Amino acid sequence: MKRAGFFTRFMAFALDLFILFLISVATLASVIAGYTIGKGGYSLYSLFDGMGMILAISMMSSMFIFIFYFTYLSGKEGATIGKKIFSIKVVRINNLDINLFISFLRCLSYIVSASLFFVGFFMAPIFRGRALHDFIAKTQVIEDTQ
Repeated sequence: MKRAGFFTRFMAFALDLFILFLISVATLASVIAGYTIGKGGYSLYSLFDGMGMILAISMMSSMFIFIFYFTYLSGKEGATIGKKIFSIKVVRINNLDINLFISFLRCLSYIVSASLFFVGFFMAPIFRGRALHDFIAKTQVIEDTQ
């Protein structure tokens, strides 16, 4: 099994983030619409008055969607939408499929990889295609030949 290259992984991750961005924008629009309807009408003052609550709800829902997206799709399907489009998938280092727990651990490890200017992600070209979150979760990303 051939490990996926850095550029392919990067493009798949970028596509996944774009999909999540669109979902987050739709979520924010829904929260604003719900707040406006709940207040009984639109006024700029009432919208600014509730901005803290609107942003808190949007941020929490976006974080939940991010974790759910990467955990569920990788854990159940072996790949997110971006990875499927680029024909790559996540497996354990012994080439077995990952489960939801390992997928959740890998997703949470993105935080560690992203800290300090995303240095954990840029480890992949140096360490034969494995980023910091791959080392933490004991996974690797391979080309999906099926």
